[in-house]
Amino acid sequence: MTELSDQNLHHAANQVKPLRGRVILITRAREQADEFAALVAEAGGEPMIFPMLEILPPRSWDPCDEAIRQLNSFDGLILTSTNGAKHFFQRCTLLGVDSSTALANKAVYVVGEKTKSVALSFGISSIAEVPGTYDARHLIELLIRRGAKDRLFLFPKGSRSGSEIREAVKKAGGGVKEVVVYETTLVSGQDEGLAAQKLRDGAIDAITFFSPSSVESFVERMGSRLPEKTRVAAIGTRTAEAIREVSLPLHIVAAESTAQGMISSLIAYFVNAR
Repeated sequence: MTELSDQNLHHAANQVKPLRGRVILITRAREQADEFAALVAEAGGEPMIFPMLEILPPRSWDPCDEAIRQLNSFDGLILTSTNGAKHFFQRCTLLGVDSSTALANKAVYVVGEKTKSVALSFGISSIAEVPGTYDARHLIELLIRRGAKDRLFLFPKGSRSGSEIREAVKKAGGGVKEVVVYETTLVSGQDEGLAAQKLRDGAIDAITFFSPSSVESFVERMGSRLPEKTRVAAIGTRTAEAIREVSLPLHIVAAESTAQGMISSLIAYFVNAR
């Protein structure tokens, strides 16, 4: 058997660990960053967690609690994130409301498979089909296609979520009751020295953004001037738009708006760049 040359061995190693030698900055909230960090490490990269946001309870649970007690009055439920789903169903449990029974005959719309998994873990069975592309725009298209006229939906959301869904359903003749189930706030008191130094030194190969809010926070704290070699990646179209709006360069948009979609797109980019 012919031995592999050093060049072939190097190529084989890179195929197994395609992000070998790459430092990937992760701006996701700390409680959400571990999954993606593990994917980066598995691909041979060096994950550097530098959260721009943190997830906190809402300032008041009263609007959400009132909606939960009237859960039977809604025609459906809209869930656009795992955070929204988790905090909403946990609150139902805390209030002694059986959400699986209350929602048994109502349409539950989820933005993607991860959010669907959270709903399933709480016994929710009436989940509509998952949109082909995991973002709010495609979820809206699905919801409108299945019928929104004269229907009232409950939308548990984060404090920074926009009004896109509410406006689209209203235009289609329906209604949306929005309740905040978690606050997304800027991280304070974080030491930026190491990340800033690595950026200046050109030691960070890619910055990954998972929401428009994280983009805004990053530019506010770190500025918009990046070394030429540093690549910028967005998890979806809305985050990509936010990156363009603050004049950051944009090199990678995840093919699918999930952690797995982000890592796959990073790998594809850097493998092709070799």
